[in-house]
Amino acid sequence: MVSDEIRNEVWQDLLDVTRLVRYYAALSDRYKRNYNIVRVLLFAAATSGIAAFLDALPPIAQLISGMGIALIIAWDFVSDYGRKAAILHAIRLQCSELESEWHALWRSVDDGTIANEEALEGNRQLLQRITSLTGNAGYADIREDQKLNEIHAADAYKVMEDRYAHKSISTQA
Repeated sequence: MVSDEIRNEVWQDLLDVTRLVRYYAALSDRYKRNYNIVRVLLFAAATSGIAAFLDALPPIAQLISGMGIALIIAWDFVSDYGRKAAILHAIRLQCSELESEWHALWRSVDDGTIANEEALEGNRQLLQRITSLTGNAGYADIREDQKLNEIHAADAYKVMEDRYAHKSISTQA
């Protein structure tokens, strides 16, 4: 049987990885959406229809439009949305795998089929892997979005509550 302290630690870490899966999915989607917006703007700027339209504008408007296109190109290079979206997507997929492993660990803890030391070691190994994995976002210069994180913390709590609350109720009856 696992102590309450270790049981709580595994539960809190499972809740956290559940949040991370949702957070990285949303962040990846945001970066992919931004990447697509930049690509559409660049495509529109490169089409001959836009060039013909710009030729019909007064010289000052052409200059401003040219500067706008240059800003979009610079934004594309600086933001690197495509690479960051790919990194975030990979982090999300690996977080999902870790979430499954944490659920398996939690089932063993909850069923009492695992010893304290084994549960603690399993949780430690998973924590080590998730810390290494999420560190990749920092290495890629992807800033944390605290508001998005908070939204997905609440979502993760609800998901976990919906998934496991029925067991607590049925075992108490």
